[in-house]
Amino acid sequence: MFKITPAKGKIICVYGPTASSKTKFAITLAKKIGGVVINADSMQVYSEIPILTSQPSYEEQSIISHRLYGIINPISAFSVHQWLNLVVKEIDDIRKQNLHPILVGGTGMYLSSLINGIAKIPEITKTIKQKIEDLTRETSNVELHDILVKYDADLAKKLSVNDRIRILRGLEVIISTGKSIIKWQECNDKFYNRDDFINIYICPSRTTLYDNINSRFLKMIELGVEQEIEKIIKKYDADKLPKIIGLSVLHDYILGSISFDDMVIIIQKNTRNYAKRQFTWFNNKLNHDHVIFNYEQN
Repeated sequence: MFKITPAKGKIICVYGPTASSKTKFAITLAKKIGGVVINADSMQVYSEIPILTSQPSYEEQSIISHRLYGIINPISAFSVHQWLNLVVKEIDDIRKQNLHPILVGGTGMYLSSLINGIAKIPEITKTIKQKIEDLTRETSNVELHDILVKYDADLAKKLSVNDRIRILRGLEVIISTGKSIIKWQECNDKFYNRDDFINIYICPSRTTLYDNINSRFLKMIELGVEQEIEKIIKKYDADKLPKIIGLSVLHDYILGSISFDDMVIIIQKNTRNYAKRQFTWFNNKLNHDHVIFNYEQN
């Protein structure tokens, strides 16, 4: 087991690609140092889909206290700002108990925003959102980028024509506040000092990780992921559900559009591709205090 004896009050961030054994590592660490595990995964905040989102099992959560897992309805909007508001409260509460907050997840933007701070952009009103939607509903990516040039030329220079999500966000911010998102981002407010954090990167070999991904999905099938998704698509409008890897493919399988074998192959492949993107993000965006290769619980 990796040796770590953090000073009182340290906030520990355990991150890495999907299926890298982050949860096992965090639980083992929490037992050794006196910690509480906090979710830092944007998909694991949703209720009713614990299998597909690989949330810690009931048994794992009974060993160590876990926070912010399965806390919101799967068709409710949830943002990094909402997560930050919740996680800061949890961290402060855990520290008051002289325990260590141990954040665990693969959503780099969550952790980066907590560690490095985030621009406190005012909430965008529904009126502005509707205005943007009306303005851009039938525009191509090129046309949308041209609209951004008129409102915020500096941001337009930084964004690819095909980066539609960030272009729309940029339009929302400048139309709502009169100030470019670039200016807002120059004034990040930090929640804690960088010295308060210990960043632990779980970084298995690609071979180990891909084997884990493939076997984990087979385990999900054994646990009843098909029934989980069948139940949720009967309860909610599928278009309103979060874009979780595997959900739409499982939906197609349940409807009989694809075979079982094809469903398994596609989901495993999509998950491996997602892990590649996570590798790239973590390698370039966060500073690691420790890197753990091929962690396996003893």
